Amino acid sequence: MTKIGHNGKCFMRHLGVYCMEQMLFDQFKSLVLSETVVIEANQGGIELGEVETSQTASGTLIVPISGMMMKNASSFGGTSTTLARKVIKAAQTDPEVKSILLHIDSGGGHVDGTNALAQAVSDFSAVKPIHTFVDGVMASAAYWVGSQSQKISADPMSTIGSLGTMLTVMDFSEQFKKEGIKTMVFSTGKFKGMGEPGTEITKDQQAFLQRRVNELNKFFMAAVMEGRGFDEEKVESLFDGGFELAAKAQSLGLIDEIKTFDEALAELEALNAPDEDSSDNATMTRLRLARSRKI
Repeated sequence: MTKIGHNGKCFMRHLGVYCMEQMLFDQFKSLVLSETVVIEANQGGIELGEVETSQTASGTLIVPISGMMMKNASSFGGTSTTLARKVIKAAQTDPEVKSILLHIDSGGGHVDGTNALAQAVSDFSAVKPIHTFVDGVMASAAYWVGSQSQKISADPMSTIGSLGTMLTVMDFSEQFKKEGIKTMVFSTGKFKGMGEPGTEITKDQQAFLQRRVNELNKFFMAAVMEGRGFDEEKVESLFDGGFELAAKAQSLGLIDEIKTFDEALAELEALNAPDEDSSDNATMTRLRLARSRKI
């Protein structure tokens, strides 16, 4: 039997339904389970359970969403959707914050927590300007969140898309048969205990899991329809899991413009009301200490 190390144990806590670009997910999973790299909890001087933002002198808060998106802060790094949501909710009533620029470079992540973060972006947009800039990848759950901003721009080499929801379940029943191992599950229903190693994933169970994925995906589709102003037919055509470079994504209506980060920031800054107390155009960095349970 394969021994699961520290990375694997942490990774297994995050198993479930994902909105994530498939190749990035597979690469991450392989790296973690291989135990060839031990990922430290403290990365780049930022403590686990904190999120770093930068705020310009004219009042634009730059909120990074990078790496794998998880509900809680993880020793694997990435973005805690809970922490990001807390920062955005706090900024909504902070008089020093005039606008937000979501700086996204993420292939997506876990479904849990994504809808709440997307709703926080939508709520903020009803009060103050909030734009998204894609600096690498904005796929799946990351697009779910970014689509709720008022405008999306991207670097020309960025990748956008991979819209959809997935759940992976392993059926080891044939392997167990060959090894002479029989798994017996004593449960109170045909769906209780499904997926236990060595058991067959029956057709009823497959239909049940597919229905669950479809139900969760409807929340994603509804958010994109609302955020981007798409009709149902348009959204269904986009939710095929494919991903495109910025130019093609723009032609599909997934993003609005192709530009640099500085151009996107300047455009958003122009919407900010002037602050009489601000005479310095330099960018200052501050740490918002939103806390989350350590995993």
